[in-house]
Amino acid sequence: MNGVSLYTAFLISYNSISSLLGLLGNGIVLRACFTRSAFRLDKITILLIQNLAVSDFLYMLLVILPSFNSYIGNKWNMGSASCYMVGFTGTWLASANLHFILFVTAHRFLKCVRPWRMRQVKRHQINTISLIIWVFSSLKMV
Repeated sequence: MNGVSLYTAFLISYNSISSLLGLLGNGIVLRACFTRSAFRLDKITILLIQNLAVSDFLYMLLVILPSFNSYIGNKWNMGSASCYMVGFTGTWLASANLHFILFVTAHRFLKCVRPWRMRQVKRHQINTISLIIWVFSSLKMV
């Protein structure tokens, strides 16, 4: 295939399809969350899903797409600074993604176990926790 190995062709096609589906899917989720007509979930869960979708969307945009060039040339051609930035951004967004998944799971569990108490949670508290997750995920990388 003109100097491109089968493994490289597989990586390029797999990452192309997953990036396209990831950007499209997370875009649909964000649009549905902002219109609020598609989901019949509570506002807290919608806020957490929005943060999760933003993390996924940024990962596809800032990590997966810039790495296509390195798959074709089998080396990083965009300089060492951007290599470190893509590595940091990828680890940061993956960490934030995992923490948001953990928090959504804990929130749903507590909503089942203590439904009356979870109704007292306010949106500004979840905004604060979301900010803490973003900051903690970035500080953990330093």
